[in-house]
Amino acid sequence: MSDRPIVIHSAMSIEIKFLIEKLDNLTEMQLGNYIFYEGYIYKYPIVICVSGVGTVNTAGSIMHVIEKYNPLCVINIGIVGSCDRNIHQNDLIIGNRCLNINSYKTFYRSKGEGSDYKNWEYITFKEGVDELLYWDADKVLLRIANDMVERYSYGSCFKGVIGSGDCWNDEVDRVIFLNEKYKVSCMDMECISIYMLCNVFKVPCISFKVVSDNIILRESYDREVSKNIWNYIDSYVDKVIKSKDLLKNS
Repeated sequence: MSDRPIVIHSAMSIEIKFLIEKLDNLTEMQLGNYIFYEGYIYKYPIVICVSGVGTVNTAGSIMHVIEKYNPLCVINIGIVGSCDRNIHQNDLIIGNRCLNINSYKTFYRSKGEGSDYKNWEYITFKEGVDELLYWDADKVLLRIANDMVERYSYGSCFKGVIGSGDCWNDEVDRVIFLNEKYKVSCMDMECISIYMLCNVFKVPCISFKVVSDNIILRESYDREVSKNIWNYIDSYVDKVIKSKDLLKNS
């Protein structure tokens, strides 16, 4: 590939199979549990990465694509659970920021005192000074997304914080707590690895998530909603290709 490819990541093949079917000159390779599809869309090199679910799987696959492909950018797509009463099943969330919801400190409670998540301190552990840290999406990629919100026709479109970690939260009070205190709009199990590694290695990244369920409103889980994003992402990739020179300098 002569140009730096666009990498499109998803945890599950069901979320991204439409793009795999669009690839011209498709080649497939597997590294451990990770599957990579190389090809072209709109005559531009694309690498599709299917990592499997979870932060560790995602981190391993993203490190591989950063080292092997030196990507122009990384785009994550998939489904999420909503943490906001105003964000419903089928709505689209553009992840302008990401928070690690598995990175927290609990304070001492003696035997028999139980646990109280409302007193947990959500921080990013660092050598020296720990701090609450949000990881950001790329500004150019966000601007392209902002210009395309009308292309999504299956629900409303929101910008928000993706809370990410290896946990499936079914406690409504805790979901509301994360939304009210940390402005978390939705939760997934992959984005923190992408946003953290791409920020560290200065690779532009962004995430697009379709809401599969809202436990607060008792909207039940449906992973088939992932297909609602397909036409939007097709148009978005085209816009990114046309803006590649801006991304090189972002």
